[in-house]
Amino acid sequence: LPTKDQPRLSVVLSPRTPGAPTWVFPFNMPAPPGVGDNQTMAIVTKDGTTVYDVAFALVWVTDGDAALNRNEAYAFASCTRCKAVAVSFQVVLVVGSANVVAPQNISAAVNYNCVKCITEALAVQLVLTLPSTPSGDVLAQLTALWKRIARFADHVKGLTFAEIKAQIATFEQQILDVLQPMIASASSASVTSSVSGSSSLPGAPAPGPTDGSSVSSSAAPSSSSSAAPTTSSAPASTSEAPSTSIVPSAPASGP
Repeated sequence: LPTKDQPRLSVVLSPRTPGAPTWVFPFNMPAPPGVGDNQTMAIVTKDGTTVYDVAFALVWVTDGDAALNRNEAYAFASCTRCKAVAVSFQVVLVVGSANVVAPQNISAAVNYNCVKCITEALAVQLVLTLPSTPSGDVLAQLTALWKRIARFADHVKGLTFAEIKAQIATFEQQILDVLQPMIASASSASVTSSVSGSSSLPGAPAPGPTDGSSVSSSAAPSSSSSAAPTTSSAPASTSEAPSTSIVPSAPASGP
């Protein structure tokens, strides 16, 4: 470390809280989120423990700005009988015409030297283009709905991964229902979800530096397009002998 007598430029990583796990993985930690981004990172390195990291975000992009928002969920584990769960849900509302609409939605679940461990990551990003800022009843309904969504974020612990995913899908549809009058007038919508899961079971060989990971990403269409809402998703993966895989998003018909 730098000292007063020998100063030097250094980067020192500090845990969020005292006693937080140190970085033991043989790859660089993901970059921190920028302005307008949403990121969760569940890291577990202590045997027999479970770690959740959950973040829900509602972002407004005003007329003329760029919608480059990133929504990321990372679950990392290196331990025995442990579990890491990361859930990121981001709603991006583009009001008017944006110069650039290129959001990113990424999830990664990685176990390293794990025995009987589970890593699960869910990243869901809903991007909507609106002709104007919602007002009156529409805005009131959206505000009330988001309050319910924010309360759910505080109570995901104890729920199964499937239950969390299903509830977020319900919230997506409810947001679309509230904003449907504005969406139908002149806009495009995109729902992108990125799901990653990995497990290390007894008897399976210890994975290498990137074994046991599943990564998927998808981007919403530009605001200049005129299309009905679309859904893009990548299924979770589970295997006895984890292997690295990259799963491209597959477009499907929207709700």
